[in-house]
Amino acid sequence: MRIAAYTAIMGGYDDLQPHVEAPGIDWYAFVEGPSRETVPGWCITWTPPADNPRLDAKTHKILGPEIWFSNYDATVWLDGSHEVTDARFFDIALASLGPDGFALHAHPMRDCIYEEAAASIAYPLKYGGMPIAQQVEAYRAAGHPEHAGLWACGSMARVASPEMNSLMRAWWHEIVTWSVQDQISLPFVCRQAGVQPVAFPWDQYQNPYVRIHRHSDGT
Repeated sequence: MRIAAYTAIMGGYDDLQPHVEAPGIDWYAFVEGPSRETVPGWCITWTPPADNPRLDAKTHKILGPEIWFSNYDATVWLDGSHEVTDARFFDIALASLGPDGFALHAHPMRDCIYEEAAASIAYPLKYGGMPIAQQVEAYRAAGHPEHAGLWACGSMARVASPEMNSLMRAWWHEIVTWSVQDQISLPFVCRQAGVQPVAFPWDQYQNPYVRIHRHSDGT
């Protein structure tokens, strides 16, 4: 089974982290550069500066498996702040994939896109000017229920399949239509597609497999 682990760092938001040795895993990083130093163990692709670094990073995150890693059986996305410190992370993440081939963290604080939208709107430094209120009202009108689940998207395991590619394209469509707050749109597109992700069996912040570093802005 061919496995690609990958990340994308744009706009100087994170520093590329080292990683543990993990046999059978190929490591890829898309980094806005080439001003940054390399980090051993990563195959780095330097990208030109983007007008919207956050959106550019989401392009790699969501569409990467279909565009760049179609010759792999599965991919594991890692946010730029995530440092894998234990190779067992991959065994457990891939064992969690479930029948639809999609696994990630349950959100550590909420289980509802409407509550997540309210929290995001209250954070104008990150989400100011985005039509998040209109986005969730559109989802409510489409019948998406309250407390129907919420996912933290900092690390994700996905199988390579036409169904997963279709789901990712639908997710991407919501992001470019509404907002880069991808945690709001993912439950909606999963419900529309009849896809049920599986939660990793550990807490995103309290686990022995991944260390999460602060972003460059201190958050």
